[in-house]
Amino acid sequence: MAETTLRWSVDGESFQKTMGAGAWEIPKPELRNGNNTVSVTGEGNVTFIYREGQL
Repeated sequence: MAETTLRWSVDGESFQKTMGAGAWEIPKPELRNGNNTVSVTGEGNVTFIYREGQL
């Protein structure tokens, strides 16, 4: 089964969530002013959508 991993970092603290195939809605990651990063990795097609002002 293919998996996709969502990783994000806030002020040097890292988080990750691994999900199987399908459509997923992740509650808003809490990002703050400063250095924030978000990455999505996996096999196949991955669509990452976010609401402006919500991420």
